[in-house]
Amino acid sequence: MPDTPFSPEMLDSLVQKQDILPDCSLWLLDIRKLPVLMPEDIVGILHESSVIRYSELSRKQRRIQFVVGRLLAKYAVSRLQDRPIHGLALIERRSNVPQLRAMPPLAAPLYYSLAYRYDHAVCAISRSRLTGLDIEVVDKEREIATPAETAFNAHENAWLSALPSDEWHRGYYELWTRKEACYKLLSSKHGGIHDDLFWQTDCLADNRFEWKTLRQPEDLLITVCQADPTVEFTLTQAPSYNPDNAFDIFRR
Repeated sequence: MPDTPFSPEMLDSLVQKQDILPDCSLWLLDIRKLPVLMPEDIVGILHESSVIRYSELSRKQRRIQFVVGRLLAKYAVSRLQDRPIHGLALIERRSNVPQLRAMPPLAAPLYYSLAYRYDHAVCAISRSRLTGLDIEVVDKEREIATPAETAFNAHENAWLSALPSDEWHRGYYELWTRKEACYKLLSSKHGGIHDDLFWQTDCLADNRFEWKTLRQPEDLLITVCQADPTVEFTLTQAPSYNPDNAFDIFRR
């Protein structure tokens, strides 16, 4: 990485690392604590494939999240592997987490997932398990755009309906982050999502997956979903990207 304000030493003081679940580390960064992004920083952090995608983003906040998320992932891998951050690159892939490339190559694969929400970026990394990740802010004043009946299956909605009224919003967002984290895990395994497979997944009771939800200050919810890399799914069709399908509400 060229000389920028985003040195590994500076990130050491800002990134919060937490070990969660067996063989899974979580890396959280408050974007507000970083220096202002300059054009040379963006070029230094992103692979050329990411620069192209960055140029297509219209919202300023989304652009910042995009860059910082990839910076955070490279930093976390560099610390876990004890190697220079400039020897790592993230190559963009359609409907999938960017592909991690390292020089020299890693001795064993890493599974990771990225998420961002408002002023926070988060990365989860595992050496042994497929990983999906999501972050949300619990805001009781914010209008929920997707009705629970549309977002969740019958069992999940029954669980949500049974919650006391003062716990309903938090329950909704916790269930949503489970869905989103599972979606990312499935996408990383198959390079896209299958609607029949996705709706087979009960995010309260499917024993193929393990979820862990962390409650952070500022009403942040962070959920990690993990599964064995050899887990098998029954796929009845090719990945679908029909925006009219209900599962596409989770693609952001």
